[in-house]
Amino acid sequence: MTYCANSLLIVSLFLPVYAELKRPAQIAYGFHILQIGFLGPLICQYGWIGNLVLPIAALWRSRWPRLICAVAFINSLFWWYVADDGGEREIVHLIGYYVWMTAMFIGALSLFWLKKERQ
Repeated sequence: MTYCANSLLIVSLFLPVYAELKRPAQIAYGFHILQIGFLGPLICQYGWIGNLVLPIAALWRSRWPRLICAVAFINSLFWWYVADDGGEREIVHLIGYYVWMTAMFIGALSLFWLKKERQ
């Protein structure tokens, strides 16, 4: 199940993630978010950490990486602004965001699957 999620994570790197509402020509792709997303925790956006943990969830048979994917999924539901030196800019989500969210959801869903497998 997590291998499917990792495949979606890789695909989302090459898809457009968001566009700015005031400047629709400004489109960010998944690899842009991967490059600058580590700064997200500075503005309480922890979803980027899921990019690091999701591949680990496929290899490590523990619930912690899957739990972090669940937190990343929930936190990313509230991502509507991008901060820069000019303030916050409102964005609209594009297909890459939804593919990435699906990958995080599958990673979080595998938490329950792992629980059933252990019983």
